[in-house]
Amino acid sequence: MAIVKMSKFTLFTFDANRQNLLKELQKIESVHFKNLQSAESEELNHLNKVTSAIELSHAETELGKVSFTLSKIEPYYEKPKGFKAMSAPPPELSFEDFDTFTNTYDYNSVYNTVKENDERAKLLKSEKNKIKTDSDALSLWLSMDVSTKELDGLKNAKYLTGTIPRLNSEQFSESVTHDFPNTYIELLDSVKDEISVLVITTPESFEGVSNILKSHSFTKVNLTLEKPARETVSDNNAKISEIEAKEAKNEEEIKVQSTHYQNLKITYDYLKTLSERHRTCENFMKTKDVCIAEGWTPEGETQNLINAVEKVCGKDYYIETEPVEKDSQDVPIKLKNNKFVTVFEGITEMYSMPKYNEIDPTPLLTPFYILFFAIMLGDAGYGLVLTLGTAFALKFMNLKKSSRRFFTFFLYLGIAAIVVGTVFGSAFGVTFFAPLKNANGSPKPILDLQNEIMLMLILSVAIGVVQILAGLSIKGYMLIRDGKILDAIFDSLFWILAVGSLIAVLVFAATGADAVFTNVSGIVLAASLVGLGATQGRSSPSIGGKIGNGIYSVYNITGYVGDFVSYTRLMAIALSGAYIAFSFNLMGGLLVQGENPNPLLYIPAAAICIFGAALDLGLGALGAYVHSCRLQYVEYFGKFYEGGGVPFKPLELKNTFINIKK
Repeated sequence: MAIVKMSKFTLFTFDANRQNLLKELQKIESVHFKNLQSAESEELNHLNKVTSAIELSHAETELGKVSFTLSKIEPYYEKPKGFKAMSAPPPELSFEDFDTFTNTYDYNSVYNTVKENDERAKLLKSEKNKIKTDSDALSLWLSMDVSTKELDGLKNAKYLTGTIPRLNSEQFSESVTHDFPNTYIELLDSVKDEISVLVITTPESFEGVSNILKSHSFTKVNLTLEKPARETVSDNNAKISEIEAKEAKNEEEIKVQSTHYQNLKITYDYLKTLSERHRTCENFMKTKDVCIAEGWTPEGETQNLINAVEKVCGKDYYIETEPVEKDSQDVPIKLKNNKFVTVFEGITEMYSMPKYNEIDPTPLLTPFYILFFAIMLGDAGYGLVLTLGTAFALKFMNLKKSSRRFFTFFLYLGIAAIVVGTVFGSAFGVTFFAPLKNANGSPKPILDLQNEIMLMLILSVAIGVVQILAGLSIKGYMLIRDGKILDAIFDSLFWILAVGSLIAVLVFAATGADAVFTNVSGIVLAASLVGLGATQGRSSPSIGGKIGNGIYSVYNITGYVGDFVSYTRLMAIALSGAYIAFSFNLMGGLLVQGENPNPLLYIPAAAICIFGAALDLGLGALGAYVHSCRLQYVEYFGKFYEGGGVPFKPLELKNTFINIKK
């Protein structure tokens, strides 16, 4: 339940040790380096920047080769399927085996083979497409039983090939033969609204025939055929068959390389890890022979850092460590919580990491987030589905650390939804738990969400009041922790008294409580507002500014009313989910109502209910997730939390496909 305390270090060692040192530090995954090359310091001006641009470029080039090879052979690799695929653990290696594997594995030969076959496949595909295009272009000329080569050999005749609209074909033939009876016309094949035409005429009639053709929308087509079109298409089909045989052989050669799939995945992770080391070098400075690095490591990991440096550098190093000052702005932030709270750190990370002098808000938001989500989902059945689904994934699926945290997060929320849904008595929109009695003696849930809307509204606002007062109290604690007692009184206590007494006045007035309670609450409210008006402008340099800002801050109490109203979304979203479930259940029930419903109607009725439940669960879970975050970020964090910290990003292994045994 804290921000991990950091140690800052400065390290000097020979530049020749740099790569091996980074490799060793990558194993312990607990060192965050400072970028000295972008730091503004006169002490660093006389030093040279360390660059690994060539090495990084080479590593990324090799990574691109492996990534390309994997993408080509993956379709042919027989992976486990179904449940076996989800539960199959990734390959596991020690760091030493992982580090030396690529140096002995010739992945370039696999890449070259796959690359050659891929380029050959592209050429074959291009050739095949060209032949197919040529054959498609001859689809209108399959009935022409002569080649253009033969037609070109005619000594006393000239010919034309082209297309005309189908509607003009008969009129066209009559017009030509009427004016030029010595002309031969053959109507060939038709596609859609066009028909191909072969026209043979004498040289003397050629111009006249051409004019008639133009008047009938004739489109000339220049053909070059050594053989009749049908024979040419047949030859093309034979060529395509030959190409497809070559493609099959080529594909088989690529398929053979799929046996290297697992080895290539290891190589991919190694090259990503290597790239990370080269990229990290861009943080360092150096003299001619000495490399200088600065950074941070958790206080408990300092000795591991020193041991790693000593293992690589022997005695050829100098390291200086010191605790980080509380108000340091550039120190990276790492959170440390128990197993339960840790899964909610993602909510904090999405907003912003705390500064080093703040507190970790994760434990402080966790109970509220769980409660808000459970109320807004508001159904024990949906909570059960969420719980069972995530529990199954956690038990049987092989999940990475981030995915495991995600599923555990929703497991806890699902359990909470079961509890709150039981209080509402609802499971899949149906009342299943009603231990209490209404005034008329009928059973009712502990809290009837659909019939006790006003009570639910009051409870939603009351929960909001508790969270807002908690936020103000946390702010007071932080100020007291920092020795700012008066600030805690002015900026926390006065606001707590003002907000609390305002709520008390409203509640006592609405319930008709004894006037003494109302009067006392009013006196506290007035006194706290006076205190706020007198102190909230204290940072202004002028008297007028102090008075003006103080009075304006008192006006800001109206913002708290808006905050309280914002919590009514707890009731609204819970109620909308309940009515969606009720509506789908009603539609399904209408199909099978009556004394003797058709048994076949139970199938669509069940389908409607299941679809409605799935839709309601999806929308409800999404809405509960988003709006629970919104209440934390706007209404809660605004009272005590600033954020803006830099996340702790250590030099670490980049193992996407495999596990490295620690």
